[in-house]
Amino acid sequence: MNPVQAVSQAAPRLLCAFGLAALIACGGGGGGASSAGTPAPGTDPAPPASTEYWAKTLGGSQADSLYLIIPTADGKLLMGGVTQSFGAGGTDVWLVKAGLDGALVSQFAYGGAGEDKVYDLRATPDGGYLLAGSTTSFGASGTQGWVVKLNADLSIQWERRHAPESGYQSSVFTAAVPTGQHIGVLGFQSTTSMDRGLLLDLNADGSLNGQVGLNGNGHDGPGFTRVASACKTPDGGIALAGDADLMLSVYHRGGWFARIAPDLKTVTWSNWIGGSSSSSSFAIIRPTSDNGFILAGQSPDSIGFTDPWFVKIGETGLTAWQNGIGGSGWNSALDIQELPNGHFQLLGSTSAFGAGSYDLWLIDLMASGAVQWQKTLGTTASEGFFGAALHSDPSTGAAYLVSDRTAAGSASSDAWFLKVKPGGICPPLDAVSSGYAYSTGKLPTSLALSTPALNGTLTPTAATRTPIGTP
Repeated sequence: MNPVQAVSQAAPRLLCAFGLAALIACGGGGGGASSAGTPAPGTDPAPPASTEYWAKTLGGSQADSLYLIIPTADGKLLMGGVTQSFGAGGTDVWLVKAGLDGALVSQFAYGGAGEDKVYDLRATPDGGYLLAGSTTSFGASGTQGWVVKLNADLSIQWERRHAPESGYQSSVFTAAVPTGQHIGVLGFQSTTSMDRGLLLDLNADGSLNGQVGLNGNGHDGPGFTRVASACKTPDGGIALAGDADLMLSVYHRGGWFARIAPDLKTVTWSNWIGGSSSSSSFAIIRPTSDNGFILAGQSPDSIGFTDPWFVKIGETGLTAWQNGIGGSGWNSALDIQELPNGHFQLLGSTSAFGAGSYDLWLIDLMASGAVQWQKTLGTTASEGFFGAALHSDPSTGAAYLVSDRTAAGSASSDAWFLKVKPGGICPPLDAVSSGYAYSTGKLPTSLALSTPALNGTLTPTAATRTPIGTP
């Protein structure tokens, strides 16, 4: 069983770095070089044999993983993840900038001596970037939500850590969304028995303008509500997705999504989707060209495993369609993007198909949600166990993928960076295989979303940025 799944049924993207920490705690460290070789810090391996598609590993001698990727204003790619090979100690946030040809431009580690992680990476209107994650390096003991504003050159402009309100033991930021004059920072704070969603309204300088708690189960009592992903809406508000529990005749945990007005405190609508014995969750929400949203995550199948689950919703939160695809193993959806032709490109991970214990799973969905084609991308190593992300280039149709890659018999991981041609055509790997599709039958349930006021504190930290080698 996938240890990430054993820890929790939360969204796979949210848990990717938690899973990496678990691997480290269970004996991580030591060499993790793949058969492709590990580049020296800050250097680029031999040029790819083809600029049409390629695959390469990045990392050092300890456990490293990349699972976020966005395009930059200067026509390059910025990738995010965590590293133990570089930085100030413990686990640090790792950012890598590269060209569309795969050549490294620069890379930096951010953090202190503790555990510092990133779960969201966004470009900002001023050419900089926002990181949302967690830290144990600064301030009081325990995990605290951490948001960092970077300049265009990846230097730190400001940063803030969030101490949870009284009664909660930790907080985690999973999304930071610039909405115009403000920044919506979302996540959750936790005790040993419950999670509550969290929304902070920050000014452009990082100062706190307001904060509310989010309860997707429609009440303020004990329960679980976690925000895994968020995006800006056309009116300057925020749409979010994650998971929440609901008491009907029995306990259920299902996928939850909501829309917040531009004031970042008023709920426009909130919906929950689950089945009779559901432990479903959403990992990602993206805006679509029709002013609606596409969501992806995981849902249990009939034989005790999980499968990728994708749901299209309209501007008012009503479900247009939903579908799933899977097999007899642990399968999850990790990222999804709308393509210029109206299709959706879904990236997931699978233990049911492919060459290794885990492989990346690239799926093309038609506008109706039906599967057009699908391929696994992997080797006899394990890829996509902790997380993965994609960027689809609208001008060429190529897809750029990042994930972790752990060689067979190794206790530590490297990052895997691929360029895939349209149609999922990739460099020669160990194997490519296919799965099968099926339709789900879950029904939406509308809920009222409560937003109690919170009193957590937001204070500056003193993280360092560590250059890694010389590009």
